[in-house]
Amino acid sequence: MSAQATPSKRRLLLASDHSDQSRELERILQSVGEVDTVTTSDLPESPAGEFSGVVIDINLRSAESVQRVRNKLRNDGYRSMPRLFVLADALHHGSMQAWALGATDTISRPFDAAGILQRIRAAFPDASGFDASERGKTLNRGVAAAHEIMVKMFN
Repeated sequence: MSAQATPSKRRLLLASDHSDQSRELERILQSVGEVDTVTTSDLPESPAGEFSGVVIDINLRSAESVQRVRNKLRNDGYRSMPRLFVLADALHHGSMQAWALGATDTISRPFDAAGILQRIRAAFPDASGFDASERGKTLNRGVAAAHEIMVKMFN
């Protein structure tokens, strides 16, 4: 990155247990920010402050994948981080599993790029628009507390 370049406004973490199927999603996400793609095993322990949000692309029918992601997302570093889950189909089980893991929103295959980008912009904050005022900080704390309650309801 040159000295003149400006950093991306959003930095997203894409965690996948099938990277070959996540490439299309990665390309879509790159149009709204910087994307770090990792396997679900390599999800960082404490990502707070590094990313605007996390996109989880896993097989929600796999108990192993779900448990691995659940264990990572329980860390404090993910508590206030928006979470977008990819659903492989429209079945109720996948959607319920995503919400139980603390989903902020979900998207489904096949991907609709415009729809995904709209959801990313709504769910994942743009760092350049961060409200550092006391009112903005209070709002952020309230949203984080509400998210924490929702996660506890489904765990």
